[in-house]
Amino acid sequence: MLDMMNYLLWLLGFSVLVAVLERLFHARDQKVFRKWAWSDALHLLFNGHFLGLLLYGIAFHRVLPVLDGALAERGWTGLLYREASAEWPMVVQILVALVVVDFLQWCVHNVLHRSNFFWKIHQVHHSVKDGEMDWIVSFRFSWLEPVIYKSATYLPLAWFGFAPEALFFHAVFGTLIGHLNHANLSWDYGPLRYLFNSPRMHLYHHDWDAPAKGQNFGIIFSCWDWIFGTAHLPEQPPEHIGFPGVEKLPQDFFGQLAWPLGLAIPQLQQHKLLGSALGIGVLAGLYAASVPPKAPTPMFGEPAASSQPAYDPSQASVVHAASPEQAAENMARFGDQARAEGWAHPEVAVSAAELAAALGSPSLVILDVRTPERFAEGHIPSARLVERKNYSAGDIPGVSKDAEGLQELLRSLGVNPGDTVVLMGDGGPEPYRFWWTLDQVAGYETRVLDGGLEAWKVLGERLAMGEGIAVEAGQVVLSEGPGANLMWSDLAALQAEYPELQLADTRTLDEYTGKEHNKKAARPGRIPGAKHLMWTEVLYLDEGVPRLKAPEQVRAAFDGAGLDLELPLVTYCQSGTRSSTLYYAAIQTGADRAHIWNYDGSWAEYSRMEELPAVVDAE
Repeated sequence: MLDMMNYLLWLLGFSVLVAVLERLFHARDQKVFRKWAWSDALHLLFNGHFLGLLLYGIAFHRVLPVLDGALAERGWTGLLYREASAEWPMVVQILVALVVVDFLQWCVHNVLHRSNFFWKIHQVHHSVKDGEMDWIVSFRFSWLEPVIYKSATYLPLAWFGFAPEALFFHAVFGTLIGHLNHANLSWDYGPLRYLFNSPRMHLYHHDWDAPAKGQNFGIIFSCWDWIFGTAHLPEQPPEHIGFPGVEKLPQDFFGQLAWPLGLAIPQLQQHKLLGSALGIGVLAGLYAASVPPKAPTPMFGEPAASSQPAYDPSQASVVHAASPEQAAENMARFGDQARAEGWAHPEVAVSAAELAAALGSPSLVILDVRTPERFAEGHIPSARLVERKNYSAGDIPGVSKDAEGLQELLRSLGVNPGDTVVLMGDGGPEPYRFWWTLDQVAGYETRVLDGGLEAWKVLGERLAMGEGIAVEAGQVVLSEGPGANLMWSDLAALQAEYPELQLADTRTLDEYTGKEHNKKAARPGRIPGAKHLMWTEVLYLDEGVPRLKAPEQVRAAFDGAGLDLELPLVTYCQSGTRSSTLYYAAIQTGADRAHIWNYDGSWAEYSRMEELPAVVDAE
């Protein structure tokens, strides 16, 4: 994902690549290890890596939220960032960002040459002399210059919703082009010279005899220069590079670091170390500003999701914990909403507001059971990803792992004894399935977030993006549960023990009748005697949030399907997932938990046993 290490690897990789190309196809005889190469190497790491990411942090964590808040106060919510282009396909965002950023950079580059003030700042980059023009000088510029560039380029794109991935791609691709343009190469790309900037074209940008207002300002694309009449590309390379007065500029890294401050305080030009120290102090302040501010809802060091709504703590409906200790105390309220709504087992439920108030507690573990793609797009901060395959085992699709396998899984997710585990999804049945698996197979109690991620979003709570936080292995201990891996042999025994045993088929009506043949099943149909109650019948949409119905409404749904919750009941579906939702809903009505089971093998197992009868309704 978009972290400092990834960018550093790209930077180093391109540096090695272009350095090799220079040795193979060099245009001029130059020393590889010249006098000030060490200074340019420091610029490469400092400007090319540290400073760009620092400014990115300031833009996203400091500037944009302030602008958001200012607009929101005036009711201009339609202009908030991440609105305009956030839904564009990533390829489109990357291409548009590439063009728009480059044009903005071309404009800024013009200003750097045409303004006397900005030109003095930009002179550091043009201090390259004859025999020094190679790939490594691409990042020789004043630390103040990226402040100008990034403010005028990345900030508008972030404002209008371009994903960080699009900006990251531009940064990486721009690094490659920058290296090539400054490299000791004579390439001009033939007919493509009118579209892309090239080493030969950019060399004329550094021409000693260039017009006072400059030429060839393009970074990636040269077309802007051709369109606006600032292009210059003779057949022969320039005789000299640099500019009149270049000898007055310091050549070493620390002197160039102090240069912007020396323009304001000339004495610092004679005291490079002092100037450098002050420059570093300014940058330290910028770094402090780039660090995300302490949020009422901790982000645990994760980047904000591109779908993150504008957030105003003063308008939040949830009072967030001010410390981990307070967050832990707030966990005592888990289940209060479910209790108030009459749920029989509030100890296995949690509302979004209750979870938000406890976020940051050391003993809180949030397990997200959605797909990796959806998790990466946006998840609750500190959540850890769990895929269905992680807790399934065997030849029959969906059948749960045993208690030992589940213990190993939870330990890998950092779960320790005494932790409170909350399971969440996005409205599907997966959280109920994992809850049932841990409860019945391993005797381990967890909670399900009512409404899932949609309920979290409705509250306006923060979302994180990426692969999730790194966790240390936990030490939780699991045992075997009361309903471990209920398979057909167990179900048959139950039918013998309870003649009144009911079967609830929670699949779609077409699957139930046999009209639809699930590809994971050996044959279509249903278990004889099963009644149909689709799993979604126990849920309702509350402002777009899929929530569990009230106990009396759940009982009414069972009654309507001809199912009596006072009698023994087995729920099933294709692989025990959808049916877990019905199981969870049934026990919340107060039905006897000891006489309700979920068929782990479900139709995936049953359909494979050809000797068993199956009902298929006539067309």
